[in-house]
Amino acid sequence: MILAIDRGNTQEKIAVFDKNEIVFFDTVCAFDSAYLCKLLSDYKIDCSVYCSVRNEESNTDFESLFHENKTKIYSAKTLFYFYETKKEKNKTAFDYTFVNNYKTKDTLGEDRLAAIFGAWAKYNKNILVIDAGTCITFDYLDQNGVYQGGSINPGFMMKFRALHNFTANLPLLNSIQEVELCGKTTQECILSGVVNGTLAEIDNMIERYCRTNKDLRVLVTGGDAEFLAKHLQKTVEYAPDILFYGLKNILEINAKEI
Repeated sequence: MILAIDRGNTQEKIAVFDKNEIVFFDTVCAFDSAYLCKLLSDYKIDCSVYCSVRNEESNTDFESLFHENKTKIYSAKTLFYFYETKKEKNKTAFDYTFVNNYKTKDTLGEDRLAAIFGAWAKYNKNILVIDAGTCITFDYLDQNGVYQGGSINPGFMMKFRALHNFTANLPLLNSIQEVELCGKTTQECILSGVVNGTLAEIDNMIERYCRTNKDLRVLVTGGDAEFLAKHLQKTVEYAPDILFYGLKNILEINAKEI
């Protein structure tokens, strides 16, 4: 079994794979030693992999939990670097239909790359992945299997906090919900601006990608993805597990080499 972990800015999401099926999924605020021991007791974990948007010190402490429990864990950053290095040294080592065309690969978030890698593994090419979390990211894999990059935008909660923090009197909202276009209270106006504005922004971005990409498949994932899937005007597919399939896939591709 493979344990895959997504270390986000505010939460940690955990998935356990038995072959190609997720048999356990959970979200926690803090992944600690007791939680890991419970997982190792409940499931026969052969290897673990994680991606993270947190700092190096936090990730080092995180990896030490596994080392203390004599469990192998690999960072997605290391695995993707290994993948690229092997590509340069040995063109026949792996299947290289996936090409990373990002100009600054060292600054590319491993969570973004894991999501697009999972989409490539599961659906092949011509895909736009929208990850709606703290930030809303767009990542595009073209019809030739080349990852071209995308965009990073503030997420719903970040916009709520910005309106509160950079004004004197606007209240802080902490949940998204369907709201009328024209708000009649300050709270409704904030909701309309943030929620309806963000939905319109995403719909417009999808439309622009679709203009130049016939039969583009659009996947939405992340903490706010279910809301997006229900309220966007454009047709999208709800894919909450796509990042975990990317982590599993990059681990398995490198399994014989690491």
